Amino acid sequence: MDFEVKPIYKRAEKAKALEKHEREVLRSIKKAHAKTAEQIQYQHHAAKQLAQECEFRHRESVQHGDEFLRDFLRCHFEQYLDHIRIISGQTLEEVKMIGNEKDQKLGVRQCRRLFNAPVLSDQIGYLLWCELRQGKALDHSHERQTEVMTERGGISMEDARVGHANELRHGQNEYSSSANYRRTKTWAGTRHSIVFSRPEGEAPVSASAPVSPISSIPETEPPKEISQKMDMKKRKPAGACLQPEADLPGPPDRAIGTSRGQGCRQYHSRKIRQEPSQLNLRVHIPVRDGFSTTSKRSRIPVPAKTWPFLAMKFLPSLQLLAAAAAPVSAAFTWQNVKIGGGGGFVPGIVFHPTAKGVAYARTDIGGLYRLNADDDSWTAVTDGITDDANWHNWGVDALALDPQDENAVYAAVGMYTNDWDPNNGSIIKSTDKGATWSTTALPFKVGGNMPGRGTGERLAVDPANSEILYFGARSGNGLWKSTDAGATFAKVSSFTAVGTYIADPTDVGGYNGDIQGLTFVTFDSTSGTTDGATSRIFVGTASNDTSSVYVSEDAGATWAAVADQPGTFFPHKAVLQPAEKALYLTYSDGTGPYDGTLGAVYRYDISNSTWTNITPVSGSDLYFGFGGIGVDMLVPGTIVVASLNSWWPDAQIFRSTDSGATWSKIWEWSSYPDMNLYYSESTPKAPWITTGFLDTDTKDLGWMIECLVIDPLDSDHWLYGTGLTMFGGHDLTNWDTIHNITIQSLADGIEEFAVLDLASPPGGSELLAAVGDDSGFTFASASFLRTSPNTPWMNPIFTSTTSVDYAGASVQNVIRIGNSAGTQQVAVSADGGATWNAYSGADTTMASGTVAYSADADTVLWSTGTSGVQRSQYQATFSAVASLPSGAVVASDKQNNTVFYAGSGSSFYVSTDTGATFATAGSLGSATAIRDIVSNPLSSAQIFVSTDVGVFHSTDYGASFTLTSTTLTNTYQIALGLGSGSTWNLYAFGIGAAGARLYGSADNGASWTDIQGDAQGFGSISGAILEGSGNTAGQVWEQRWEYLVDYAGDVDDDVAGDICVFDRCPDDHCLANHCADDRCADDNNVG
Repeated sequence: MDFEVKPIYKRAEKAKALEKHEREVLRSIKKAHAKTAEQIQYQHHAAKQLAQECEFRHRESVQHGDEFLRDFLRCHFEQYLDHIRIISGQTLEEVKMIGNEKDQKLGVRQCRRLFNAPVLSDQIGYLLWCELRQGKALDHSHERQTEVMTERGGISMEDARVGHANELRHGQNEYSSSANYRRTKTWAGTRHSIVFSRPEGEAPVSASAPVSPISSIPETEPPKEISQKMDMKKRKPAGACLQPEADLPGPPDRAIGTSRGQGCRQYHSRKIRQEPSQLNLRVHIPVRDGFSTTSKRSRIPVPAKTWPFLAMKFLPSLQLLAAAAAPVSAAFTWQNVKIGGGGGFVPGIVFHPTAKGVAYARTDIGGLYRLNADDDSWTAVTDGITDDANWHNWGVDALALDPQDENAVYAAVGMYTNDWDPNNGSIIKSTDKGATWSTTALPFKVGGNMPGRGTGERLAVDPANSEILYFGARSGNGLWKSTDAGATFAKVSSFTAVGTYIADPTDVGGYNGDIQGLTFVTFDSTSGTTDGATSRIFVGTASNDTSSVYVSEDAGATWAAVADQPGTFFPHKAVLQPAEKALYLTYSDGTGPYDGTLGAVYRYDISNSTWTNITPVSGSDLYFGFGGIGVDMLVPGTIVVASLNSWWPDAQIFRSTDSGATWSKIWEWSSYPDMNLYYSESTPKAPWITTGFLDTDTKDLGWMIECLVIDPLDSDHWLYGTGLTMFGGHDLTNWDTIHNITIQSLADGIEEFAVLDLASPPGGSELLAAVGDDSGFTFASASFLRTSPNTPWMNPIFTSTTSVDYAGASVQNVIRIGNSAGTQQVAVSADGGATWNAYSGADTTMASGTVAYSADADTVLWSTGTSGVQRSQYQATFSAVASLPSGAVVASDKQNNTVFYAGSGSSFYVSTDTGATFATAGSLGSATAIRDIVSNPLSSAQIFVSTDVGVFHSTDYGASFTLTSTTLTNTYQIALGLGSGSTWNLYAFGIGAAGARLYGSADNGASWTDIQGDAQGFGSISGAILEGSGNTAGQVWEQRWEYLVDYAGDVDDDVAGDICVFDRCPDDHCLANHCADDRCADDNNVG
């Protein structure tokens, strides 16, 4: 779990530090007492597995030089082995031998779950389970109990963790040996708060002061006013309280806890004739049922002699917990899965002209990003404005900064101008660097993902007047102006050019069938002002004639084509160099971003109105257009320009230090086919780019280079966007001295991958991500979700992977489908996606679609994008499945190798002969569109079906269905993910109480709760990809509309806080008070 340590200054938040963690420990104690003696052996095995994983992570941390992580992992490793040895009375070697192969997978899953708990109290609680279960808690001396509990329970959990880590730095591991066990510790220095993944809306947890142990609590009745608020027979205290149901040996005959911080009222304990061997400890704490927050009472049976030990352990936490009873949002805290390297097209980057380190990058389908200059990373700033109704805001067609205000940023958003998108576009504005946005609706569409999206920038702020903006529209809508800082826009009637170019006039309503409009707006800051506005303004149009660039000399009142300008090509970029009073322009014979076979670079001398052709190459060396161009504002005359789509052998980048009179190249031929490279590549933040991806081709420098910029305040810092990533570096001036620079992938934080499918096999790889354009990636375990993969899916490497699936009974067997006919587009892996081989039975004419793998990995059912539904067994040739319609949704039963499922329209089909034939099965009521089918990963016959009516559930292989709920309708992708214990959570994109968004259910869909929240936009629910983790409880992934993989999970095992806890319930009887309606599921149900 990622966390950060920072000073805190507010005591009001301290109560939230322990709410989830202590409840988790208490629940775990409850579970432990229900376990059999055999399962206790598993507890030890889990600890061993954790220790092994910690040792592995320790080695990793050493390699990466992370001192804090290294010390913290060493703490885990030493503490677990040593404590289990002490508790069990066994030798270290015996401890390592505990466990059996049957428990291994569960052990690994449990240890990962425990390891991800963000505070030490959970690991201490884990050890306590064993002590309570074995009844050895009192084997320690009373003195030792007091010291240990003062140390572990008498201080805040946050301070314990930070302090323990600090202690380790000085070589004082208090848990490494029992000899140091008695040492009493106090933590010095600044108090800290550890911020971690938590339910949205909940403040960062912290604890600002140690809490007294039980001995210091006054044994007095609560204040009268508190007592009067309680009906002793009907009400519980308002705060948290531990209350034994019988007299206890040792502690006073009273409840121990708090009520609104004033002490707990005294209960009248029932007298018993003899000392009990077991007590039912009632814990009054806030516990969420399902995804809602309620107050309920739990009963935990504990050995009587452990009561003093348990009370001393948990009382301080419960004292703090009393202040934390306020409801919290059920929505997750979401994080990016780190593929790294960007993964998509970056058509525009803009630096602020005077504020160092302020820059933004726009993407075509991934929104807008802000630069974090201290570490070259980027932060997404438009995620919150991209819900289902505003999915088109992912497309950013133009970007502008206010030269007079470093906090102000504008963008033109909208996805398509053709029939694919019914929505008009908007100009969005932020005055706080993207933290919040205001929106101005436009009366026309904006094309962030349309042809010509790499030209620009189409939007600009007047450097002399922050109230004035110009925007060059598409679709023949002309030039628009705002005089109120973007609050409103009006068409500039005096500007009549509209940029009439259409890439394919026959493609009516299609991608290439719209007028591309205006290409850039550039102010001349050297021109003076007219009525308080910059006098000279240049505007480019998507026209390839001698009237493609226009100028106004009177602040936009009148316009004319610039005299003597070049024709033939389309203008792409125009950058002003004020010191030279020159405008540098790039041209191409296409509008991009994919085309470009000829082009030019020109310098326009504004002072004498002359044009100079400064194209770096000519003749046979000119076989590409030009796109990105950057000028060095600190060194006049220095220019860097990139080719646009030199598809072979690589892109070319040119540099001039004399205003384009002469040029040098970043590479050149030595003796064909050898090349002299005047650069080296460094991609440690995205190693897959140069390890297994670019090394399969020669295009190391990239393609679709429509933007290239030099930091106006740092001549060494430069960036350029490609169709894959954002490259750049910090030693650009070395080009002029040693003629060798280092090119880095500087797209850390930009996650623009078009994710097409996801899978998470229980007991297998944590996540398999199929992506467009970049093949796909395997994340072997949860610990790698924040680490960029070393390699993409290779051998074969597909341009795009449209589907991935795994064999439910043999989870290391994985299959994927590619999108490019002409070669075999099916690949299989026998090691969880680490390595791949082509599927020998695949026909080279078939591609795309979705795939289902049988439970034992011997049969493939492929709903192709080209040839209907196909079937193959044992890598034999595929043959058509005549009983299924083309385009059917397909899925396999994850445990029964003979069963496949399919759906089309309103018909649900089942095959019991490994997909050879299908027959219609149970009715789905009034549903007319089956959209997704998922089966329980660990139980046969259990399936869920998503439809236009809602989610249906079957427990009999689809023979009959039940609509899970009428509160969630019109659902799209659904997923099952590991829940608490042996249960599974159900997730769905659909329309529910909070509107169209992502919902979660802990009761097989009977009730649903919004887990997306208002702050997080996932785009259109109809196009979102969804998967629940098969290995990490409460974790779910979603792919924002052709954008990125997000994942979320609470710090507890459960979804969105505390999902209703279902244990393994023998004879279908619930344990103690698990849910409001006491629902429970046994091992044969999804639960």
